[in-house]
Amino acid sequence: MKQLLPRYCAAQIAIAIALLSHQAVAQENPAQSDEPVASDSTVNVPLPPDDEDEQADIVVTGAQVRGAVVTEVPPIEELDAQDIESYGVASLGELLAVISPQTNSGRGRGSGRPAVLLNGRRISGFRELAQFPPEAIKRVQIFPEELALSYGFRPDQRVINFILVDDFSSFAMDGEYGIATQGGRGEGEIGATYTNIDGGDRIVLDIEYQGATALRESERNIVQPEFDPSLTTVDSDPDDASEFRTLLPTRQRFESSATFGWELSPSTSLTVNGVYGTEDTIGQNGLNAPIFDVDATNPFNTSGTDLEVLRLLNEPRTLLQQQDVETFQLSSSLNGRRPGILWSLTGDYERIETETRIDRLADTTGLQTAIDAGTLDPFSPVLGAGLLPPELDIARSVQQTFTMKGTATMRPLTLPTGDVQLTADGEFTDLSLSASDRTALGFSSSDLGRTIGAGTLNLEIPLADRNGVNSALGRLSINGNLGVNELSDFGTLTSFGYGLNWEFTPGWTLQASFIRTETAPTVGQLGNPLIVTPNVPIFDFTNNQTVLVDSISGGNADLLAEEQRDVKIGLTWRPETIDGLSIVAEFFRNRSFDTTAAFPTLTPEVEAAFPDRVFRDAAGNLTAVDQRPVNFARITSDSVRYGINYRKRWRKLPQGGFGGGRRGRGRQQGQGAGGPPQGGPTNAAGQNGGPATQAGGPPRGRPGGGGRRFRPRIGRWNISIFHRIRFTETVLPAPGIAEFDLLNGSSISGAGGVPRHSVELEGGWFFNGVGARVTADFEDGTRVDGVGGGDDSLDFNPIATVNLRAFINFDSRPKWTENMPFLKGARLSVRINNLFDAQQNVRDALGNVPLRFQPGFVDPLGRFIEIDIRKRF
Repeated sequence: MKQLLPRYCAAQIAIAIALLSHQAVAQENPAQSDEPVASDSTVNVPLPPDDEDEQADIVVTGAQVRGAVVTEVPPIEELDAQDIESYGVASLGELLAVISPQTNSGRGRGSGRPAVLLNGRRISGFRELAQFPPEAIKRVQIFPEELALSYGFRPDQRVINFILVDDFSSFAMDGEYGIATQGGRGEGEIGATYTNIDGGDRIVLDIEYQGATALRESERNIVQPEFDPSLTTVDSDPDDASEFRTLLPTRQRFESSATFGWELSPSTSLTVNGVYGTEDTIGQNGLNAPIFDVDATNPFNTSGTDLEVLRLLNEPRTLLQQQDVETFQLSSSLNGRRPGILWSLTGDYERIETETRIDRLADTTGLQTAIDAGTLDPFSPVLGAGLLPPELDIARSVQQTFTMKGTATMRPLTLPTGDVQLTADGEFTDLSLSASDRTALGFSSSDLGRTIGAGTLNLEIPLADRNGVNSALGRLSINGNLGVNELSDFGTLTSFGYGLNWEFTPGWTLQASFIRTETAPTVGQLGNPLIVTPNVPIFDFTNNQTVLVDSISGGNADLLAEEQRDVKIGLTWRPETIDGLSIVAEFFRNRSFDTTAAFPTLTPEVEAAFPDRVFRDAAGNLTAVDQRPVNFARITSDSVRYGINYRKRWRKLPQGGFGGGRRGRGRQQGQGAGGPPQGGPTNAAGQNGGPATQAGGPPRGRPGGGGRRFRPRIGRWNISIFHRIRFTETVLPAPGIAEFDLLNGSSISGAGGVPRHSVELEGGWFFNGVGARVTADFEDGTRVDGVGGGDDSLDFNPIATVNLRAFINFDSRPKWTENMPFLKGARLSVRINNLFDAQQNVRDALGNVPLRFQPGFVDPLGRFIEIDIRKRF
C-alpha cells in the first residue's frame, strides 16, 4: 500500500493539472456542446391523488434527453422511470440483479456485471452507482456487446447506461429479514442512504450492515458416512458430528461508501468515490476423530483382542474455520468533451486484506502414549479433556490494485454515409499480492507483482444509410479493433476483432462479430496462500462413496496465459405492428486454449488427467485433493440462445369516462412519468416510436362535454424468456488425454454435467403502486459417468427454480397515507426465493442418493422468505 498510494496521489495531481489546463482552454475558446443528445418526444402526465378536484396536468413536450447513448447499435431494451418503479427494488444494485437476463452477456464466459455508463459517460466502476436509489434514475438503456469497445470496455460485456434525473433529494432507510422455511438460517440487513442530485452535482452516502446465522448439517438431517466396521466406537454415531459441521457459516458484513460528483463546467465533470467494508465468517469443520490402538493386554481392554478405538472428541473445541476480509477502495473519474471529442480519465485504487484461520486436528500423541502405558482409559467419557487448544493454520494475503485509464472517442472523418468513429484507450495497472501461510506442512510466503500497459483502438465505419447513400442496403456499419497488453510477468498479449451491424429492413437487425483475445491468470490465481481445510465431504467416483478429506486450495504459480476465440451472430426483430416486442436469436461459438479454471469434479477422467492432485492411502481410500487452479488445454462450446422481450403498458380510466378540458400546471416532478409512454421505448436515435399525440393518453375533453374529472391510472407488465440449446461442450484437459464431453457423461463442476437445454424467465405486473415479479430458471438433466461407465453413473434430474417478489408503494395509495401518515414514503416487499423448494435429485444406477449429493449439500438454503421495509424521508 505504501508503494501504491504515492502513485495514486500523483495520478490525482495529474488529473487536477489536466483539469486546470482544460478549463483555461475552455475559457479562451468557448464552444457549443458536441455531445450527442437524443431527442425524446414524451408526454408527461403527473397523476393527482384520488381525492384531488383538479384534473391531472397534460403537457406535450419535445424534450432533449441528455445522457442518452446515440449509436447505430440498437438497444436491447430501454426502461423509463415507471418501468424502474415497477421492479420494486431499493437500489441500482438490486435493479441490475433482477434484469440480469437482459444485461448478462450471452457469450457464456461468465463475464459478470455489464459495463456501466452514467449519463452516457464512463465511470470508475459500478460501485459509484450500486447504492443509488431507483427514484433518481430517469431512464435505463441496455445495449449488446457490440457497443462495449466504443467506450473502451471488453468486447464480451453488455453495456448499460443509467440516466439521472436533474433534481432529486432523499434520505432512505431500509431493513430486511429473512428465514429459510426449513429452519436453521436467518439473515438480516439494515442500511441508510442519503442522495442529493442538483443538476450535474451529486452526493450519495450509504452505510449498511448484514448478518446471517450458521446453518448446521444437523438442521438439514445430513446423513454422515458410516464408520469403518472394523473400528470400535464408544457412544458414537456418525450423525453425532453433524451438530458440529456447518453448511453455511455465520457471517457479518459492514460497508460504507461515499460518492461525490461535480459539474466543473458545462463540458467537464468529476466524480470521487470511496468504499470501506469488512466481512467476517465463522464455520465449523466437525470434531477431532482420532483412532487409538489398544492392545489386548491393556487393563482397560476387556475384549481379549487388539482393538482400534475411534473417539469423537469435543475437546478442546469444535474445529473452526474463520475468515476476515477488509476492503478499501478509492476511485475517481474525470469526463469532458471538446469539439469532436468525448474523453474520460479514470483512476482506481483497491486494497483487499484477507486472513483465514483453520483449526488443525488435535495432536493425540500424548494420549496414545498414556493408553499404551495403561494409565489412561481409552473408553473414558472425558477422554481428551486435557488436550491443548488446537494449533492454527493461518493464511494471510494483501492484494493491491492501482489502475489508470484514459478513453477518447472522436469522429476523424465524415463519409456520405455518416461519421467514422474512432475510440482509443490506454491503461496502466499495477498489481501486487503479498501472501503467507503457516500450515502443518511448514511456512511459506510469496510476493508477486505485475504491471500492465495496455492500449486499444476501435474503428466504426458506416457503409449505408437508410435515408441516404446505399439506401437499398438499409443501415449498415462495420467495426474493427486491435489491442495490445504488455504484462511484466507474461510478456505481450494481443487481441483483435471485427464485426458488422446491419439493419437490412425496418425492424430487422443483424449483428455479427469475431473476437480473439489473450488473457493472463489473475495474480490471486497465481499466488493466493495455501489453505488446508479438513473434513471436506467429496464423492469418490472411483470407490463410489462419500468421504471426508483434506481440501488444499490456494494459488498455482505454473498457470499459463489463455487464448480465446469467440464468434457471435445475432438477429433481432422488432415488429412495427406490435409495440414493445422484440425477438432475439443468437449463435455463439467459443474456443479457448490453456484455459485457467477451478479444479474440476473428481471423476475418474479428472483423476487420470491430474494424478498428482489426488492422494490415496495404501488401501486406495481418498485422503486429500489438491484443488488449486489448473489449465485445460482446450475448451469448445457451440450454442444457440433465442427468446422474446415484451413490454406492455395500459391506462385505466375511472367509471364515467373522461372529464372536462381544463389545462393544469405542466411541471414534471423528479419522480414523474418521465419516459416514453404507450408509443414505445426510444430507438437508437432517441426518438419515440410514434408521434407524441399517439402516446399522450386520453384527450382533454369527452364527447358531449361534461365536467367530471378523471384520473387515468397507468399499469404495465413485461415478460422476458430465453431458451439456450448447447450443441457442443467439451474439455481437453491435456494433450494425449481423451476429451471430456460435458453433454454426455463428463463433468468439471460439482453439480453434474452441462445441461443441453436451459431456460430463463423474468416477468412482472405493476399497477397503482402494487407489483409482483417472477424469475424462473430451468436446467435439463445431466449424467456423470463413474469407473464402469453407465453402470456407475450418477443421474442429475432436471430442475426448475422459481423466485417471487411482491411489493406495494404506499405513496401510490394516498388514502392510506392520509389515514396513516407514517406510511408516506414507505414500501413493503415480500420475496420468496425458490418458491417451490425445488432441489435437484441425484441418484446412482441403483436409484440411491449418494451421501455427498443429499439435498442439504446440493442446496442447503432451500426456500427462503424475506420481508423488506423501506422508507424515504
